[in-house]
Amino acid sequence: MFKLFFIFLVVFVVYYLFLKLYIMISKFLKKQEGIKNNYIVNNVLLSSKKEIDFFDFIIIFVITYIVIYR
Repeated sequence: MFKLFFIFLVVFVVYYLFLKLYIMISKFLKKQEGIKNNYIVNNVLLSSKKEIDFFDFIIIFVITYIVIYR
């Protein structure tokens, strides 16, 4: 049980750090003059998401399951 909780905690922290890094990169790219009007920067990068929602927990549980039972 401790192993499951530890793996879940590690996956959660890593996922959260990558989410925050993605948000920082998105905001940085949206402020740049040269690529500000790029289609991908305007329409694909989602920097409005700031907290973890239900879908993120599903992803975290799936990654934890894959790590444990691989």
